[in-house]
Amino acid sequence: MNTKQHHFILVFDTKSNEWTLDYDCEEIRFPDGTIWNEETQVWETGYLGDGVFEPMEQKLAEAVNSALAVLNSITNEEGE
Repeated sequence: MNTKQHHFILVFDTKSNEWTLDYDCEEIRFPDGTIWNEETQVWETGYLGDGVFEPMEQKLAEAVNSALAVLNSITNEEGE
């Protein structure tokens, strides 16, 4: 099986007290893509074109966004 590592940049903003995925920073920090392919030793992009994403990338991004929603709800509860 081809092993890939998917990288995400998470940001906590002290003004809004919210966690987000920083796609703009990902483009700057990972110009060749955010997926490291262990087999080929090459960075790959999760976007395949025409609105299509690499299946695992989309699944993981949805999972991270769900986790961030939980973090944000905890952060907001603690900040009240």
